[in-house]
Amino acid sequence: MKNSAYLKSFKSWFKLNKHRFPYPTSILTHKKGLKLLISGLTTLVEVNLYHNGVTLVSANYNSEHWDLIIDFTVNEVKDGKLNFCAVCCNPKFFNTAEELYADHNFEPLLSWLIENLKTENWLHLLGNRNMLFVKINNVSPDKQSPDYVFSTRLILDKNDARSE
Repeated sequence: MKNSAYLKSFKSWFKLNKHRFPYPTSILTHKKGLKLLISGLTTLVEVNLYHNGVTLVSANYNSEHWDLIIDFTVNEVKDGKLNFCAVCCNPKFFNTAEELYADHNFEPLLSWLIENLKTENWLHLLGNRNMLFVKINNVSPDKQSPDYVFSTRLILDKNDARSE
């Protein structure tokens, strides 16, 4: 995969699909790739796309990585005139790398955002001596849980900066 072909492809795809995102979204370019800036999304969650074909949604807390929420990875291989992902057990073949990226990463990312970025959903940061993990659901925080660390609404309304 060319160093920035993935990111260029995302920018082109985003221009055509920006209206489909559940909240106003813009792109910030940084040294390692792109960051999606999603209006209302708690600052504890980051959506980053990297030069190597990896897109990560992750949670951070107190300026440290907490957990990976979801990972969309494509390992592009060109077989003659067709492109496919080498990571997939039953790969689909595409005429262009852009079609592969959209099918494999961009559309699934958008579907995940639509499904999860809802005002009723909570981001729960949980942990114990052995592991740190994240839950996203529409259940209020259980502060009595031995794994409870912190919870906040996933989407914060300007008038509703609630966190628990």
